[in-house]
Amino acid sequence: MRPSRSSTRSRMPSRSCSIPPSAARPSSPFHKSTGRGLRLPDEFFTTTVHQIARPRPDLGQLERAVASLRSAKRPLIVAGGGVHYSQACPELAAFAEAHGVPVVETTAGRTSLPALHPFNAGPVGATGCVSANDLAGAADVILAVGTRLQDFTTGSWTAFARDAQLIGLNAAVFDAVKHRSLPVVGDAREGLRELEERLSGWVADEDWALRAKNVTAEYHAYIDRLADPAAVGASGRPTYAQVIGAVDRAQQPRDYVFAAAGGFPGELINGWRAKKLVTSTASTGSRAWGTRSPARGAPRWLARTTR
Repeated sequence: MRPSRSSTRSRMPSRSCSIPPSAARPSSPFHKSTGRGLRLPDEFFTTTVHQIARPRPDLGQLERAVASLRSAKRPLIVAGGGVHYSQACPELAAFAEAHGVPVVETTAGRTSLPALHPFNAGPVGATGCVSANDLAGAADVILAVGTRLQDFTTGSWTAFARDAQLIGLNAAVFDAVKHRSLPVVGDAREGLRELEERLSGWVADEDWALRAKNVTAEYHAYIDRLADPAAVGASGRPTYAQVIGAVDRAQQPRDYVFAAAGGFPGELINGWRAKKLVTSTASTGSRAWGTRSPARGAPRWLARTTR
């Protein structure tokens, strides 16, 4: 065989490095029979447990974020995929409930809260729902937790008011400062805990919480109409919304659903009303659009459970 352009050949065999006999010694019965393999030190096979690093935010960044939230009339939380990566769903729910702040979810952040949680206003952005986008457009302070704020989430920056103040709670500095956000650089779970401690006694206006409740109820009623099996057209064929609706109605609390490409992801993002956390993945089929591939995402979540 001709050597490839990337292969290397020694033109001076006298200077070639020889393999020590101890390294070339067979290290298993299989290798002994074939005469191939390397002998590796026992330390190579020692079990290593890797701990998740949870960097805490800077105190100055926390204080600035707290001051902004306390001044808010219409605060909103955008929950991204970082909520899942940080395993911060309980902290997200506790924060929203303690302070009366509605939560909208990105595609990667879907099922951070159960669908019928009183502060879950649904998916936001280009593939989002009317309730979430209504609140996003009206919010004056937006706490973006674990999200890259990519175009599907922001609707190419049309989903949020131009004068809204963003707070970016993110482990990556690049994402924490997007769109002139007040950065809170750190782990999502620990960041929410530290914000919670400093916001003791603060609650959003009741009128804002009531608005969120009403528009979210309208959203669920709209999805119910779309997914109604009696609404099949003259062709007799169900729509994507009706297919997702059938799966949604049949779901058990520990079920997991994912979809990729075509029209199904958009219907799944809106039509799957999760009963439990971390129960769906939707991909538009293009990494450039910023969503996760089900082939990579689903096994990661399934591996954590006995589903």
